Amino acid sequence: MLTILHGDNTVASRNQLVTLIEAAKQKGIRDIVRLDGKKITTTDLIQATQSASLFGNDRLVVIEQLFARPKSVQKDDLLSYLVDVQTDPHLADIIIWEEKLLTKTQTKKFISAKIQEFKTTKLMFKFLESIRPDAAKQNLELLTKTKQNEDPEFIFVMLIRQIRLLLQVKGQGSLKMAPWQLARLRSQANLFNLSDLIKLHQKLLDLDHALKTSHNSLSLSSALDILIATI
Repeated sequence: MLTILHGDNTVASRNQLVTLIEAAKQKGIRDIVRLDGKKITTTDLIQATQSASLFGNDRLVVIEQLFARPKSVQKDDLLSYLVDVQTDPHLADIIIWEEKLLTKTQTKKFISAKIQEFKTTKLMFKFLESIRPDAAKQNLELLTKTKQNEDPEFIFVMLIRQIRLLLQVKGQGSLKMAPWQLARLRSQANLFNLSDLIKLHQKLLDLDHALKTSHNSLSLSSALDILIATI
């Protein structure tokens, strides 16, 4: 069985990947093989999917970022192999994980695969693009609405990304994105002083460190409320 997980909501897709791996273990699959899709060869993939498990049980093969690999003959061969074996019951179960949304063109040949898409909601982008200084009430209202549909972990990741983008724009850094996206970022960045953005970025880093070292007494949801209220 072939499963494809993709989308820009990487927290949700990662959580689903963990869930699927744990479900496989519950079924008795002890041999979990993880492959870097940007580096593997066709031989690596064939051996991983066809070789018998060392433990005598079925095997699960997880491939990450194969579609993100630069175009090449090797990539075409890998994808062709996966298309050919997507319904083969004699091979290991396969999960492909991608951190970006795949196009219909990229997935159209996987007609028998289970494809799950994890997209960022429009409300998330509205929240991120609406963040501005001295607007605590509006910022908190949008954050509260966003938390109804998105995990705090994903909001936190996207918030760090947004502040870093604003810092790059404020510092006249070059960004590869659509002109309309760049115009929105510049408009938002103009509402902030550079020093305030730097301080906000440091607060996010401090919170990230506290969470990773279990030194934060508050839940991430509450910590986000406090942080957003102080912008």
